[in-house]
Amino acid sequence: MTVRSFALAVALALAACGGEQPPTPEETVVEYTVVRGDTLFLVARAHGVTVEQLRAWNGLDGDLIEVGQVLRIHPGEAPAPEPKAARRRPSRPVEGGTPDGVDLPLPPEKPCLDPPTLAGAGDEAMAASQGLSEEQVRAAMNGFVHHTLACLRDVEDHPTRALDLEIRVACTGRVADVRVLDAGDWAPDVARCVGDVLRHAPFPAHDLPDGDTFRYPLRFTPG
Repeated sequence: MTVRSFALAVALALAACGGEQPPTPEETVVEYTVVRGDTLFLVARAHGVTVEQLRAWNGLDGDLIEVGQVLRIHPGEAPAPEPKAARRRPSRPVEGGTPDGVDLPLPPEKPCLDPPTLAGAGDEAMAASQGLSEEQVRAAMNGFVHHTLACLRDVEDHPTRALDLEIRVACTGRVADVRVLDAGDWAPDVARCVGDVLRHAPFPAHDLPDGDTFRYPLRFTPG
């Protein structure tokens, strides 16, 4: 089975704004052009707004965005910051599991799809199986990968090299296996935490009975 490769750069920069007189929302509308590795969650976090606001401002129904897409952002309508007294200091990732406070249920298993029917039988019929498309993989990962940010909470020395992962998705749409091919400079417990979180990612059902495998280099770039 061909192993596909996808790259992601996750930005953790937080935008700050100031001034004596806060401008009105009409004066602060900005246009942001989506770049490779962006998700709605990361764009919202970087601009101090919510994902729900981004959807409303841009007429989006889901979380899928594309490279080159222009998003309108109204920083003047950002929600008030959470009071410090209400914030809970996050714990470090736990070894061999998801971080404390991250409750991720496993997605429901879907019925496996039947491969397209070809004339003939035997090997010819097996050749019709397609697995997941690159678009399906990209959409699923972009909509879920922000959950792995919890693995870096309270981590002082953020890794700079990519964490090279190999992910196998069963035909039911549930992740069957996550392997670390190259940990780079990631701490072992953080790398394991990322793998455990990604096991909860939901994918569409497909027609490869032994699962579909793709490679996924993951890089966090602190701002």
